[in-house]
Amino acid sequence: MPSVYDQAHQWAVENFDRLTGQQYESEFLVAECKRLLQDYPGIGDKKWLFIYSPNSATSFFEVADNLPRLMVASAKLQSVASGGGMLVGADFSRRWGTPQCVGEFTPLIVASRYE
Repeated sequence: MPSVYDQAHQWAVENFDRLTGQQYESEFLVAECKRLLQDYPGIGDKKWLFIYSPNSATSFFEVADNLPRLMVASAKLQSVASGGGMLVGADFSRRWGTPQCVGEFTPLIVASRYE
């Protein structure tokens, strides 16, 4: 079975172009990312927060509430603000640990390219 990261990444790649985004300033994206960590804190609640930045060298990143990961997230969100991308919530809390566990993915913020 693919990992949480792999499933969320695949969903982001397959769905990003189908979504309608708008332009956001990077400061807003960073503030929202920090706020959304309350709802998507990681393994404890089986809910993860990811950044999808298709124009970055590494297009997918798992956000966590620690300084190194928040610093990388801030840099990634600069790229999202200028080149487009999204914050994705991945919820695996239903049926965790069973073969029937399937993630639910939510495009929390979709950013279009800055023109």
